[in-house]
Amino acid sequence: MKIYYNVTGLRQFNDLSEFEKDKAWKSYFKFMVVRHPFDRLRSVWLHKMAEAGSSQVLKGMETIADDHLRQLDPSRNRTFDYKYEYLKFELFLELVYQKWDAGFRNAHWISYYEHCQPCHVHYDHVFRLETLDTDVEVMYQHLLRLDASEPIHRITHDNKVRPENGIEKLKQIKTLYENIDTKMTQGLVDVYKRDFCLFGYQWDIEDGATCLYGDLQCC
Repeated sequence: MKIYYNVTGLRQFNDLSEFEKDKAWKSYFKFMVVRHPFDRLRSVWLHKMAEAGSSQVLKGMETIADDHLRQLDPSRNRTFDYKYEYLKFELFLELVYQKWDAGFRNAHWISYYEHCQPCHVHYDHVFRLETLDTDVEVMYQHLLRLDASEPIHRITHDNKVRPENGIEKLKQIKTLYENIDTKMTQGLVDVYKRDFCLFGYQWDIEDGATCLYGDLQCC
């Protein structure tokens, strides 16, 4: 597999000529990695906006957040500033749920369907974070042209993502969402309905976050 470089490092796909794009499009092993939508929301909130001054990801969406905060609290007398304020988890979810069409979206939490366009890009494989250690074997088999029955010898680490750990992590998400209004969680399922459908994810008030196995029909 040939990788295109320039003097500054890896070139992006859009930097290639039309001839190179066409060749790469047909010959590259194309894959995407997905995770449960509710786990994505938890992760982006925890790592990008759980503390004051850490919400750089909200830059450009201050007006949307500010309007919503004033609707919730008419007595609010300050303008939302991502540099000094932070959003509580429930409020972040509410903004995603109610202000999605108004533009409250970002590459960190926009749906995979919209961002990666799996119905238009013919990916060779879709890896799920919850079962990544098992799924990635497919890529090794493909790239190394190995027989499916031939064992793969590679360096591993004690903290690697194992399938059972990934599934167990999904169960932990339920604890974070159990105090969230049912109407809101159902609304979020609707926002990410294509991701839930395409990649075999589910949400249930009793079982929490789960993922399915087996053949899944995409588009």
